Formats: sequence, structure tokens, C-alpha cells
Amino acid sequence: MRILLIGLEDIVAGIGVRYLSAYLKSQGHEPYILFSPKSRPSVGRPNEESEPELETIRDFAYELAPDAIGISLMTHHFYRAVALSETFRTRLDVPVVWGGAHPTYVGEECAAHADYIAIGEAESSLAEFMDRLSRGDGISETAGFGYAKDGELAINPQTKTITNLDDIPLIDLNEETIFVLDEGDVKNLNAGLYRKYSSWKGTWYRLTTTRGCPYKCAYCPGGIRRRIDRRSVTNVMKEIEKVVEQYPFTTVLNVQDDSFFIGDDDWLGDFSVRLKSDFGLKFMCRLMPKYVTDERISTLYEGGLRYISMGLQTGSRRVNYDIYNRRETAEDFLEAERIIRKFDIQKVYDVIFDNPYETEAESLETIRTIAQCKKPFLVYGYSLTPYPGTVFYDKARKDGWLKKMTDPYESPFLVTDENKYRSPPYLRELLSISMITPRGIVIFLADRSRKPWALFAIKILHGVYKIAMKTAILMRARSPRLLTKVLSLVRNSLSLKPPSATDC
Repeated sequence: MRILLIGLEDIVAGIGVRYLSAYLKSQGHEPYILFSPKSRPSVGRPNEESEPELETIRDFAYELAPDAIGISLMTHHFYRAVALSETFRTRLDVPVVWGGAHPTYVGEECAAHADYIAIGEAESSLAEFMDRLSRGDGISETAGFGYAKDGELAINPQTKTITNLDDIPLIDLNEETIFVLDEGDVKNLNAGLYRKYSSWKGTWYRLTTTRGCPYKCAYCPGGIRRRIDRRSVTNVMKEIEKVVEQYPFTTVLNVQDDSFFIGDDDWLGDFSVRLKSDFGLKFMCRLMPKYVTDERISTLYEGGLRYISMGLQTGSRRVNYDIYNRRETAEDFLEAERIIRKFDIQKVYDVIFDNPYETEAESLETIRTIAQCKKPFLVYGYSLTPYPGTVFYDKARKDGWLKKMTDPYESPFLVTDENKYRSPPYLRELLSISMITPRGIVIFLADRSRKPWALFAIKILHGVYKIAMKTAILMRARSPRLLTKVLSLVRNSLSLKPPSATDC
């Protein structure tokens, strides 16, 4: 049976739909993938498919003649998925299935627009759905599927979750069955289009080695899996071999795991040894501060770890514990940072702003914490976003904050509506200048942020920061390493003393 799988991310990585495609092929079905890459929306810039684009996609699907259509979506893809589903129904009479994080958490809303929704991981359940479709029997009885029944959501229990990830075939990279919407036309994906719609011109490849997360952060719209399963090192190496053969310009592996450090240290050691000996590629991973150790970082650095992303989120223990349900502290973060700083690793740190439950004093603690990190580093400040289906969403709704915060459908992770709640602007400015300003100055200004002259100084330094960023863009920085070095150069030019190896 033939199925068209549609990915709505801003790039053509599409890990979820590519795994679905690979699994369906192994089960005797005929999947095709279509990517329609659009950047994340914001207020006044919805970034939805235009009417001509919708017609182009519809006509492509009509010519392909699939037996079913699957759409993978997150919350900010919702309106695009609605428009696509309605467009398909004007010319095709096939079931439309939605899957991904949003249908998993907000099934009733999605079932009002899709014929069926897939809950959680969908390889086995979608294969069962296609099997039932081919036999012409009981597709509504598919395990792990939901649908609207008498105005309510009916969900069948999931009975076929795959725990041995090596049982899932290697991710689908077959360009003959993968397409992309490019400049209004549907085209076969090729190396040129792959580079156009990938991170850092295709030189960074996204992959996963695990599924699951042990944390239960109140704001997280991630999957429902708490159990952590990991692919074998051999299985991961086979994927990398396949990638570098097809895309020889690949230089960095961007490991997307929530829990890369969870589990057996022997696995990490084997991964590092084989990655270095077989491919010599650098890689990036995401860290949970509590799981960072000297031994792990040293082992992974030897294997090619050169970039990390790590979340602080807030310097306030109260906010982390009571609001975010996140069992990490500023002390955990700084201890992990002291380990990482020993190595030549480029660092990105995440914090959360625009939280109505956090005081200014607590936000300043976040900045003081970041200021203690060794430069160079990048820090990203995200707006706290109440995703439907999460614990935080329910709290914000109960407390009357839901409509006053940034909208996950319209502008996730960044407040772009002046009528929505946001932290005082000087806090973001102070966070930004922490990347290029000596620690002592940042903390000095944070301690005196109520003084008019301090706010003025923050404005001036923030202007310098913006110039530094524009300089990096004008230089067409092609990697995070170059960008952080530019920021480091600006910081050093502002230092009141010559920089030293221990300067923070």
C-alpha cells in the first residue's frame, strides 16, 4: 500500500517521518515523503502554505495516488496541517492520519480535523493501519490510533511499542522517494536541495541514538515515553556510514537525544572510539547538568565532542522545582560548566524568560549564574510557552495566565506580541551582554540594576552586542565555532585587562 508522509519542519531532517518510512518499507508498503519547510511562525508572520502551494501539494498527491496520507506536526504546525487536510479532501478520497507531539497531547482537537491520529511512537501502529487498509478491514481498531466517535475522542490502547530500536531499519535517505516543496514546485530531494534546507548548509547531520527522557518538566511538549531505550553502537555507525557516503560534505553530527548521557558509560566509550577511528567526525550533544562527569566529557572529547547545548533555564531553585518540576539547580549547572570548561568545546546555554511566576530577583540570579561561565559561549533566552497537554498549560489556565502568555500555535518560544507578558527588557539585554562582557561587570550591573545609570550602561553594552552579532552575520559565519570566536574577540576588546587563560 502507498502512503504519502508529510513533514512540516523548517529543514528536511525529518527524523520521525524518515524512520516511519524506513519501517513501512520493511513491512512491504510503499511510502513517499514530502517536506514543506517553513520557518517557525510569529505574530504577523504565520508562515503557512500559500493557496498556490497548497494546490501544488494537492496535485502532487493526486498524481502520486496514495492509499493514505500522514502528516507529522507539532503545535505550531497545527493550522498548516488543517489547511493541508482540507485541501487533500477536495481531490482525494483517502484517510488522513496525523501524528507527532501535538496529536499525542491534544488528540481531541486534532481528531476534529484528521480522520485518525497516531498516539506516541507510530512505526508499528502505522504499519498495522496500512495492513488493515490493504485487507479492507477494521482500520479504526488499529492499536495506538485515535479518532472522533460520536463527538468524542476514542483511543485504542498501544500494544506494540518497539523497545529494541535496532529492530527499526536505518533511517530513510532514499532521494528517489523523498520530495521537497521548493519555490512553489515539488522536486525530488537532491544534494543541492538537502544543503539548502539543512543546518549549516548540510554539513551538520541530525541523528538520534536514544528514545525517552527521565525528566517530567512541566512545560515540555515532548513524547510520552519515560523508558529510555538506546540503539547499539554498531547500528548508529551503520547510519553514519550511510550518511557520509550519500552526503560526503557532512562534518558534524548533531545528536538530538534528550538523554544522550543516560545509561552505560561503556556505550559512550565504544561510540567515541568507533566514531573517531571510522569517520573522524566532530559531534554535538545535549547535556543534563546532573549527568555530566569528568570521565564522560573526557571520553567523548577524545571521540570528537566539540559542541554542547545545556539548559540552565533559571537560576532559581524555587522556579525549577516548584514551577518547572525540573530537578536541576544553578549549582548543578555550574559544576557541569566547570568540567566542560576544561576542554575546547563550544557551548550553548539555554534559559527561560517571560515567566510570570518568576520574580525579577530570580531572573537576575539566572544572569549571575550565566555570568560565571567561562567565555566564549552562546546563550539563548526562550519565552516560556504554555503547550497544550502539559502540566504547565493547566496551571497557567487555572491561574488566568494562559491568554496573557505567548501562543504556542502562533509564536512559540518568543514573545512577539506587545500585548503578551514579557520580562523587563533590561533582563534580556543583560543576558545578551553576558556573552561579551567580563563577569565582574555583568554581576556589578545586575546588583545595581535598579539604578538609572546601570540601566543606561546595560543599553550601551547591548548596543555593542548587537554590533558584534551584525558583524558575525556580515562575515557570513559558517559555523558556531566562528561565531563564538567573533563574540570572544569583541569581549576581549572590552576587557579592562589583557585576557588570560583563567579569565571568565
